[in-house]
Amino acid sequence: MRVGLLLLLTLGSALIPYALGGRAFSAGPHYLVALALVSLAGTASGMALFIGAMIDPSNLSARDIPEAVGYCVDAAGRFFAHPVDHWPRIIAALILLGFLGRLATATVTTLRDGRRGRLPRGSLPGEAELSRLTFGGPQPGVRIVAHPLPVAYTTGLFLRQIVVSTGLLEGLEPLERDAVIAHEQAHVRGGHNGLMFIGGALAKAFGFFSPVKRAVQQLLLGLESAADDRAVTVIGSRIIVARTIAKLAERSAFCPPAPSLGAVSSNVVLRVRRLAANEPSGGSRVALLGQIIVAFAIAVLVAQGVALSLTSSSGVSSAQQLHSVCHLPHALPPVA
Repeated sequence: MRVGLLLLLTLGSALIPYALGGRAFSAGPHYLVALALVSLAGTASGMALFIGAMIDPSNLSARDIPEAVGYCVDAAGRFFAHPVDHWPRIIAALILLGFLGRLATATVTTLRDGRRGRLPRGSLPGEAELSRLTFGGPQPGVRIVAHPLPVAYTTGLFLRQIVVSTGLLEGLEPLERDAVIAHEQAHVRGGHNGLMFIGGALAKAFGFFSPVKRAVQQLLLGLESAADDRAVTVIGSRIIVARTIAKLAERSAFCPPAPSLGAVSSNVVLRVRRLAANEPSGGSRVALLGQIIVAFAIAVLVAQGVALSLTSSSGVSSAQQLHSVCHLPHALPPVA
């Protein structure tokens, strides 16, 4: 029962970005971010719980699954010595171990890739002069590099850093420069890079699964749109911010390092269209819709934990259950 229920809930989490992503974006970028995060958590955890439940569909308690995986991995060394009905459980344990290993590798790789976009500590040669000419003095947290390509992104999990290039700043009007800086500062203050790190790691690990890729794209769109809104608040004009994004998109030839966030690193058309609208998205009815959508997604995630706890009591001790999952039966006592 719980295997089928977990499979159904995992599919539900995977379909959420397709079914509700557009409505969440209409309600506001924060709702889209929340929906994407819940969908990613539900899909990833659901896949792991589903495979874990396959190890023992009914008898095994959830807290005993890690120990059962250990038994089954050990049993894989004598795979063909086991009865055929043990094979699916041993294979499921190996898949779950590979699942966790892939996630760990993706996390390390994403962290490494993110560090590549960081500039070294201390000012680069001529950087202080560039900052003085551009901003009239040092700009805290903003690093300027002398480069002809238009570059603007935010990187770093704990020591966050905004990087902009002279090629970008020289082609913008003063208010447009302010819009770019305000956009990137919104990423820093909102801790968006931490959220994007989670999405980037899951995308590297399970990006072959289309719903995960879709949810990560929606997460990035939501984070960039939220930063756009902050830039509008600072500049006071939606049209200037929309024009700046469109101008950067036309000139952009640079892809910021993952998991970095750049001003044109997500769907520019949707963002410009949203900013150019006469009225910003929002309102009490739209906000209520966004809350309902997110609450529904969270309910699906919570239901996975409930489904995993559905076990039938067999009256057998935990140790005997674990032994029966993958290991060979106990040897018969010698005949006297």
